[in-house]
Amino acid sequence: MAAENPPGRAWTFHDGPGLGVWQKPPAQELPGFLEQLLAPPNELNSALGKYYTALAGEMQRKLAEHWRDGTIRQTAFAQQTVVQIFYTENGEHREEDSSQARIGHEGWKEVRIELPPGAGAAPLRIDFVSALTVIEITSIQLTKAGSTYFSASDRTGFESITLRGDLERLDHPTALRLKITGIDPQLWLPVVALPPGQEPAVLEIRLRVSAG
Repeated sequence: MAAENPPGRAWTFHDGPGLGVWQKPPAQELPGFLEQLLAPPNELNSALGKYYTALAGEMQRKLAEHWRDGTIRQTAFAQQTVVQIFYTENGEHREEDSSQARIGHEGWKEVRIELPPGAGAAPLRIDFVSALTVIEITSIQLTKAGSTYFSASDRTGFESITLRGDLERLDHPTALRLKITGIDPQLWLPVVALPPGQEPAVLEIRLRVSAG
């Protein structure tokens, strides 16, 4: 029986979402910087870890300052909005269990996001990565295999949605009008039991994003 290859060498940066470098087996010597990084713990890779931790902290500090003073509006980041849908079976929302769409600002958009087969809606969470904007929503609909499991297109329907995080509900007679106030605005839809099956659930949103 052939011997199994030993596991590859790896280095993980412990800041942010978890960036890592991995060398597939069999391990071979690499050019200087990478070899020092992947070698057993040594002064250089320890120093590199501290260096990138410091850089990440400074970037987070600058980003927080942009949000506080409103200059986030002048960055390239502010020209688009990301609509991110988190799906779950047990109420826990994780980055890896999400789908997203990116839209431009001004003008009405029809956003259609398919969720993977088996995705749960207990509950669905909608996040907007949007820089201090105002978002108007006239309809939200969740369907699967031709059936509708959630629909909101008037004040009564929108009041069933829970707002959390960095946003405020602005008064509007029919639409859901939101003022984004920070980096983590969230909408939580009511818990829905989707039927099993390989057909994808689809979330459709009609919205407009404008400067706040």
